[in-house]
Amino acid sequence: MFSVPLGIMFGADLTVAEYIRKSLIAAFLGNAVGGLIVALPATYFYLGDHDADILRAAEVGNITPESRDTHKSNGEGRD
Repeated sequence: MFSVPLGIMFGADLTVAEYIRKSLIAAFLGNAVGGLIVALPATYFYLGDHDADILRAAEVGNITPESRDTHKSNGEGRD
């Protein structure tokens, strides 16, 4: 992003309009598509696990293998 405008200032054979048309638009579209490829699955998996009581317990350190078995056997976490 810095080198091309610096080259334009020093007299490179490139105009600001060409730079915007050839570089900035393509970079913007590539970043937008790449961001969606990363953000959409991450959001889907994050929001799809909204009822993850066992994970919340693990985050605070309140989980053992026994409590995990109890959690499954008493019907918690089922839809």
